[in-house]
Amino acid sequence: MKCPLCHSESKPVFNTEYAKVNQCLNISCKHKFNTESLPRGGVMDYSGADDFSIYRQRNLEMIDYLLNQGYLNTQAKVLDLGCGEGHIAQTFSDRKFDVTCVELSSSARKILDQRGLVNYPTTQDIPPDIRFDLILMIEVIEHLKSPVSVIKEAKNRLTDKGIIFVTTPCADGLKARLFPEKSEAYQEPTHLHFFSSQSLNSCFQIAGFSEFQRFYLPWIIPNRSPVLKTLDKLLYGIDLNSHLTYFLFNS
Repeated sequence: MKCPLCHSESKPVFNTEYAKVNQCLNISCKHKFNTESLPRGGVMDYSGADDFSIYRQRNLEMIDYLLNQGYLNTQAKVLDLGCGEGHIAQTFSDRKFDVTCVELSSSARKILDQRGLVNYPTTQDIPPDIRFDLILMIEVIEHLKSPVSVIKEAKNRLTDKGIIFVTTPCADGLKARLFPEKSEAYQEPTHLHFFSSQSLNSCFQIAGFSEFQRFYLPWIIPNRSPVLKTLDKLLYGIDLNSHLTYFLFNS
């Protein structure tokens, strides 16, 4: 089976409860991906009522960080791509940002409508003249059938100095290596891709980005204890932490 990123040959490496995992044989990519046929093709179901209140403080910290780093200003147009029920978009909206949502799940879009959030099924459905200063892809890229195509489309939707913020579980983190079934990368049944920093770098380059940077962000996982935050920071230095967090810069 071909790698969905670079289209090189791959081989089976292991199975988990929800995934049959192949790995790309291209040494510059080495991406892992799910060859199992999923009922909803990676799209999550939002018909149940989930409590996202634990993310509220994290979302506020995210906004403050983006403002302080100069990645965001109060006039910015923001796209939350793969927004789910819209708890991040809602926080941005509450802070008076101009927010647009993209979400493929029809059950989630009903919730977005109830919240009064502007939303579309895909980026192609957004009027073609609209560009964004910041595009959020928070825990999204691992669900996409074609990550490269979506990143390319997102790039085309950026303003000249626009930024994409990407987060995803790290499939090469310490926990994922030792206990894959219990790790964030492999325990979710709708994950199609299992990214390492190497394969994510490859994805961004294939999609046309030459400038991107990985950061350690202590607030990305809510309710993390100080001990776990310290451990994650140490593991980050040797590329074994639990999450990958990147900023992609349009140029």
